[in-house]
Amino acid sequence: MAQELLEIIVSDVTTNLEPKLEKYLSQAQDGTLLGNNPLVVACEHSKENCAREIIRLQPQFAWGKKQQNGYSPMHFCCENGLITVVKELTKVDPELCRLKDNHSRTPLHVAVMKGNEEAIRVIVTACPESLKMLTCIRETALHLALNHNQCGSFEVLMEEVQKHKQEDLLNWKDHEGNTVFHISTSKKQVQRDVDSGVISPSYKWPSGGSKCTEQTGFHSLGPPLPELL
Repeated sequence: MAQELLEIIVSDVTTNLEPKLEKYLSQAQDGTLLGNNPLVVACEHSKENCAREIIRLQPQFAWGKKQQNGYSPMHFCCENGLITVVKELTKVDPELCRLKDNHSRTPLHVAVMKGNEEAIRVIVTACPESLKMLTCIRETALHLALNHNQCGSFEVLMEEVQKHKQEDLLNWKDHEGNTVFHISTSKKQVQRDVDSGVISPSYKWPSGGSKCTEQTGFHSLGPPLPELL
């Protein structure tokens, strides 16, 4: 990326951004700008002012990705908690919520793993279908919330699942055949082993761990739904 444009983005001051961006575009050879996308850089480094201005001036940059991990601007915003930019990106095109990184993780998956609950709500509102998207090992967002011990994320997801009548997701299995019920049961067993001394008492559940499903009233939904043949 041109040094002058990079310096402006890093400063997060938009005064001279437009002419530098136009100059950069005139010199660019690759229309996709995968590795040097200015919006990717701004979102990766949490430069919110420049990110919003780039979206206004050149919204096509919203589709770019970082080559190393396949993250789009939306992925980085969900990772870094840039909610206002997430909202702007959903206005550009809700389909941006469906972009996948190199592990088939969507922005929703990243928001869930990072515990960015507001980003979860914004994304699902803009693109309810994102609830059904899977990682490369067939994890739903619900699987990820439990596997990463994100109780808040799990609670918000359960609200959205019920709001959008997607309760069938509770029966979806990951690559090991586990539903969210299986994961919940497994975590509870580990906690029981800790309590009984089978596992060292030093074992701790980050962010609440096995208590996630209890805190969110997960089991109040009843037993697993019948699986579709």
